[in-house]
Amino acid sequence: MIFRQHVPGFVEMDDEDKMVIEVLSTEELLNIDWVAQNKDSRNPIPFWRYSQSKYGSEWMLLVEYKNEKGYEWYVLGYIDQDINLPQFEGGKK
Repeated sequence: MIFRQHVPGFVEMDDEDKMVIEVLSTEELLNIDWVAQNKDSRNPIPFWRYSQSKYGSEWMLLVEYKNEKGYEWYVLGYIDQDINLPQFEGGKK
């Protein structure tokens, strides 16, 4: 599967500088250094899970942080196929 890094629109970056990686499994994808580091982020809200959401012909990979005091989510990138992660629900659960 192909994973393409999400770069927010306000960041100026040439397309050739954006990370595009081919991985063989969901486990390999979630162990990419800059994806895995989200589990140990300095976010005051603890890591909850990785999730996915259909986005056009791709799937977004998201990281979600949640506790009784708050909820945050961030898009990490785009995948060319369903990788069997929980569906992103925007903190409804």
